[in-house]
Amino acid sequence: MRAIVEINGKQYEVEEGRYVQIDQYAAQENEEVTLGNVTMILAGEHSLIGTPYVEGATVKTRIKRHGRGPKLLIYKMRCKKGYRRKNGHRQGFTELLVDVLDFPGREAIAPFVKTEAPTEKPRATRTKAAVAEPVTEEKPKKKSASTAKSTKNAEATVEAAPKKTTAKKSTPKAEVPQPVVEEAPKAEAAPTVEESQTTGEGPSETVE
Repeated sequence: MRAIVEINGKQYEVEEGRYVQIDQYAAQENEEVTLGNVTMILAGEHSLIGTPYVEGATVKTRIKRHGRGPKLLIYKMRCKKGYRRKNGHRQGFTELLVDVLDFPGREAIAPFVKTEAPTEKPRATRTKAAVAEPVTEEKPKKKSASTAKSTKNAEATVEAAPKKTTAKKSTPKAEVPQPVVEEAPKAEAAPTVEESQTTGEGPSETVE
């Protein structure tokens, strides 16, 4: 069951058994405070709307603690006037624990609305382990001109050094058998005239 309450000119939505943080309220801790400016009761189909407030509706609360919010910086300046002002501000607040929402006809509506027993809601605490550290990437360092020259000279000496060559092992190739070509017998030439005269073979011819 919830309600909308007006406190110090502002409207807040409150619920039984829950905390609500409002602007700083003039009261001591653990003191009971009854709020009467209830503008609306939220109870499902049985909601009530005030004109401007619901008659007879009250909210019983208990002050848990007073505190201050995060620091805000306010900086003012005027161009070409030399005016500079820097101030800080931390807004004070008060935490209220809502105990009971009381309004006329509550007993008739209560069976139709699920209500929870008032329980204190623990405040969220921020620990160092819960905060993730930002991951920063390391940028490569810039090399100076002297280091760049030294690296170039070292690379040149490495390239100028003779490279070791390894002799490749030659594998013997398989010999291919060549075909044997038989030579044909040469034909004997016929004896000439001079040879026949000396040998006396064949007819002799006389030339006149």
